[in-house]
Amino acid sequence: MLAEELGDRIEQAITERALARLDAVRGQAAPMESKLRSAASCFEQLGEVCELALTLGSWAEFLLLLPTSQRLRVPLEPVTEAARRASTLYRQLGLVAPAAECMLTLARLEAERERFDQSLTLLELAEQWLTESGDHATEDRAGALRRELEDQYVAVSISTCNEFRALEDANRLFRDTSDMDGLLAQAVKLAVENSGGDRGFVAFSSGGSRLDVVAQHGLGRDRARRILRVIEGLAGPRLAENGPLFSSRVSADPRFSVALTDALESVGSLVCVPLNFPSQAVGLVYVDRLNDNLLGAFRQRELNLLAVLANSAAVAIVEAQRSLLLAENRELRDKLRPSPGAERVVTQSREMAGILTLLRKVGDSNATVLFMGETGTGKGLLAQVVHEMSNRRDHAFVQVNCAALPEQLLESELFGYVHGAFTGALRDKSGLFEEAEGGTIFLDEIEKVPEMVQAKLLHVLDQSEIRPVGATRSKKVNARVICATGCDLRDRIKDGRFLEDLYYRLNDITIRVPALRERREDIPVLAQHFLATYARQMEREIKGFAPEVLRTFLEQEWRGNVRELEKTVKRMVVLAEDGDTLGLELLPPDLVGRVQSEPESNGGTRSLRSNVSQLEKRMIAEALDRNRWNKARVARELGLSYPTLLAKIRSLGIERRRLV
Repeated sequence: MLAEELGDRIEQAITERALARLDAVRGQAAPMESKLRSAASCFEQLGEVCELALTLGSWAEFLLLLPTSQRLRVPLEPVTEAARRASTLYRQLGLVAPAAECMLTLARLEAERERFDQSLTLLELAEQWLTESGDHATEDRAGALRRELEDQYVAVSISTCNEFRALEDANRLFRDTSDMDGLLAQAVKLAVENSGGDRGFVAFSSGGSRLDVVAQHGLGRDRARRILRVIEGLAGPRLAENGPLFSSRVSADPRFSVALTDALESVGSLVCVPLNFPSQAVGLVYVDRLNDNLLGAFRQRELNLLAVLANSAAVAIVEAQRSLLLAENRELRDKLRPSPGAERVVTQSREMAGILTLLRKVGDSNATVLFMGETGTGKGLLAQVVHEMSNRRDHAFVQVNCAALPEQLLESELFGYVHGAFTGALRDKSGLFEEAEGGTIFLDEIEKVPEMVQAKLLHVLDQSEIRPVGATRSKKVNARVICATGCDLRDRIKDGRFLEDLYYRLNDITIRVPALRERREDIPVLAQHFLATYARQMEREIKGFAPEVLRTFLEQEWRGNVRELEKTVKRMVVLAEDGDTLGLELLPPDLVGRVQSEPESNGGTRSLRSNVSQLEKRMIAEALDRNRWNKARVARELGLSYPTLLAKIRSLGIERRRLV
């Protein structure tokens, strides 16, 4: 403070340097660095070269006063730069011994961080200068440091070689890095740091495209691309076959004379190692050392290390690409796979919702399920839902239409056969029950199974074993059985065409699937679903259905149920143009004929269904007006579900009247 009051800037800077030493003793690295920078700036402004050199050289000296754990966390780069500048200033002043002392202190710091080659290089430089100065005391300290370094070299060689350690670190990082960008960034960083380089980049191409820089370390991408163009111009497209490119002294290398003032400015030594891939992909790793790098040119050890790292990086890149392709493949398969479980069933019917609730309860059990209902109601879809809800979902779902197989073939298809069982049985063949092992077998139209096969099927359900045609031994099978029928099996039992025991064995859980006409609230929802599905498949832009079409849909009996509705909508989408609204003219003629041929009552009045529709429309419209179009309240008042009310408003064409 006194020096500051007196305006003596030199004394003030000297005091700051002394206080910096005190901060180092106290273990305060940041204040120490701040005071040394301030003092150095002051001496430089005043032109005090000797004091400036002393201050810059003190940084490394004071760093040794810090506790070891704290000292190792301090970045060494600014300390190295200050020590090198201090040694240069000392030599300009003719003070060789202090210059050597700076290098000696820096060598000790490098050795402490296990950078033994850098430390040895600095030590040799210091010893060379000490020979010039004749400072024997400092020479003794240099000799002691050399012996320490030699001992450390031996210890490192006995324990673990640096190359193997670098390779182990590389393999660990590559293994733990999942994304390609992170992998490439780690590859170039490892190559630069473990080879003692200053900068580097990785270039890569695939499928015949031009090499481009994909990751860099210590330099910008534009500069890296300029260097890459120089390498390509020298090595050509066959770099991977020609092997590594190496220059120990770029400034004296005629191959790079043109690029010395641009891309390779200030580069002292460089190495370029190809990335070897089993495919047509091409890549390279580039690392250089600048002119002021204390390590000088790359040595054989660094070249070997870079070659090994490049090979490991290539293997890791190939594996990462393979993992990426597998992940994309899984994602595409998941997108193409049908939606699991109940999400595939489009419905707003309370009865269908109750069926889905029941299926969730029986999904993981082994109970046999029997679906009863008209053709086209979705029994096969519900059977798949049971399978996908169960713990058998990862195994096969085998669907068998019993009516489509001739009676003489059904047994062999279900249970298989052995070689020689009948004419043409030239080899053993597994049956469908064996194909469904661990999964589910769905027997559609079970009423069409002949009586002889019914008895064998009953044995399978009771004993969980099958006997192939012509075999003398049975086989155990583990397949869940789901059946479907379009008739009442009890009527067939009365006629003697179906085994009563098999019926009771099949109907652990019996589910009646309602016809579409019994759940008319599903008609608009299903129609919209099929419209969206087929419009997407055929890449058509369809605006929707005309109100009269939905009204026609609601008036139909749909003898073919959901399947008939689906085919009708598909036909309309096929015939429509982009931007169309699906109107009555696109309906199948037989469907339109059914609507027009509705029987009329005497006196030419409308049909019963038309009168019911008009009455329904009037009641809903009056309830909407009465409740000011509060649809939730209207649904409760009329005893309808909210989605059903919305569907009826759309299908009946009810519009809100505006007040004048």
